[in-house]
Amino acid sequence: MKTVFLDIDTQMDFLYPAGALYVPGAEKLVGVLGKLTQHAAANRIPLVSTTDAHSEDDPEFKIWPPHCVAGTAGQQKSGVTLLPRRYVLTGALDALDRDAALTSQQIVVEKHHVDPFNNPNLPRLLDLLEAERYVVYGVVTEVCVANAVRGLLGIGSGSLQATKGDEDARLPAPNRDREGAGIFNGAKHARPVQVEIVEDAVKEFSEPAGRDALAGLVSAGAVLTSTRAILEKL
Repeated sequence: MKTVFLDIDTQMDFLYPAGALYVPGAEKLVGVLGKLTQHAAANRIPLVSTTDAHSEDDPEFKIWPPHCVAGTAGQQKSGVTLLPRRYVLTGALDALDRDAALTSQQIVVEKHHVDPFNNPNLPRLLDLLEAERYVVYGVVTEVCVANAVRGLLGIGSGSLQATKGDEDARLPAPNRDREGAGIFNGAKHARPVQVEIVEDAVKEFSEPAGRDALAGLVSAGAVLTSTRAILEKL
């Protein structure tokens, strides 16, 4: 089963106490994040990593404290989540380089919104990778992780299909068709996918909100798993 790891926002500003938008306890994830990263590399599993890359006056800062401003130390990913051969995919139209995406160990997808699919190149990238299974982990459980999973399941508020010339033109995707699976509606076609959330490799701002988010995602078709289970399964 073709697998892609989806690593959500494992950046300094979120993971560590000195970070601008620290997620309490997130530094405890570093060990398992490193194991998942190395497992992807050892088994040639494509690693797609989303990263916030905000401008200094980003509209999001009306809602959240300033964080992950492009070029700052806090915007950088934790070293344990990085692989040597990586390619940065911006949200610029036609930025997707097919050859770079298919030959890199890691694709770092920049975003400016809590919904990763706000970057119109993410659905195009995932369509190119043609995964049947997504393994999702990172921060924050009830915010960007939940949005990513909902997008993969085809039930997000955004679309999974971007239209050239309009970064926000996205079409609704169909709902899941069976337990533990969703329909990823990529740029070319819809296909069933399995979405797994690594429960010991995500962290929430609020424990009740995180618990409710996971419960809702499982009800929608996602499956909870563990780092140990992932490492034991090729």
